[in-house]
Amino acid sequence: MLFILFPFIIAQIAGKMSLITFLMVFMTVSFMFFVATIFASIYPFLVWRNVYYIITDKRLIVRKGVVGTDYDILDLEYIQHVSIGRGFRDKVYNTASLRIKAIGVSSISVYCIPEYEKFHHY
Repeated sequence: MLFILFPFIIAQIAGKMSLITFLMVFMTVSFMFFVATIFASIYPFLVWRNVYYIITDKRLIVRKGVVGTDYDILDLEYIQHVSIGRGFRDKVYNTASLRIKAIGVSSISVYCIPEYEKFHHY
C-alpha cells in the first residue's frame, strides 16, 4: 500500500499538496485496500460453498459459480484417465483430490474427497 501512497507522500513533503487532500487520498486508498483484503478472504469460501458434484451412472455433472452458474457435464464413456492425488492440504485433512481427463473437454478436478480409499480400490 505504501508504493501507492509514495507520490502523495513526496508531494506532501514538498508542500505541493494540502494536508486535507493528503488525508483524503490516504483514507481512500486504505479503505480500498481493506475492501480488497476482505473480498480476497471471503471469495474462496464462497467458491467452496457453491460447487456441487453430481455423479450418475451415465455422466458427471459439476455445478459451480459465485455470481453466475457454470455446468461441466462429462459423459462417463469419454473418460480416458482418472488420477487420485494427495497434496499437503489433503494430507492435513485426510482427503484426496480426483482428476478426470476425457476426450474433447478440459480436465475436471474434484477436491477434498473424504474416505478416498474407497475410490482407490478398483
